[in-house]
Amino acid sequence: MKLWRVVVATGLFVALVPPIDADAATRTVTIPDHSYSPERVSIVIGDTVRWENDSSDRHSVTSTSDSNSRGESFDSNPNCDNAFLFNRCMRPGQSFSHTFTTRGTFTYYCRRHGRDAAFPDCGMCGRVTVVLKRSPTTAPTTPGPGGTSPSPSLSGSGSPSLSPSASPTSSGSAVAAPGAGDTKSTSIIAVAALGVVLLAGSGYLVYRTMIRS
Repeated sequence: MKLWRVVVATGLFVALVPPIDADAATRTVTIPDHSYSPERVSIVIGDTVRWENDSSDRHSVTSTSDSNSRGESFDSNPNCDNAFLFNRCMRPGQSFSHTFTTRGTFTYYCRRHGRDAAFPDCGMCGRVTVVLKRSPTTAPTTPGPGGTSPSPSLSGSGSPSLSPSASPTSSGSAVAAPGAGDTKSTSIIAVAALGVVLLAGSGYLVYRTMIRS
């Protein structure tokens, strides 16, 4: 009797739990001076943006009140201020990361050199556009000077944190491989099929148990 219960529980777990998204990526934004580069980025839900302070000054990466009200709240240095000494801001060489889980466009600013206002009237500030899913043929792009659109940099990352950076990292580019959506759909179908097989096996065990009883 215990065996068929284990089989049933395993089948239900496999069938109901969605597969982990292995396509999550990281977009790097550098702070070369009193600006964010690139100023605007486009990512997919579940992706992470990593800000690296490559300047000789101290800054913060702080979401605006509007961004907070729409589901994305982050702040690298809540106590960052304009004090000449002991200002608790992101120091040169440090970095900060945030993973976006909400669809929309979100503005952020530097507590020392920007202000909590709408983009682009916020001084030193930037904007992150989060879309639902990555196109299999077109990677998310960021408008650049003169209308050019460089592709985003993709790599793995974790939750918001401060960490020293040994050397500045410039923002590269990479394009999501075509067919990523098809691969994800195939994995979901495979998991569902496995769940059906396990459920069928558990039903057979229940039937045999009832017959023996």
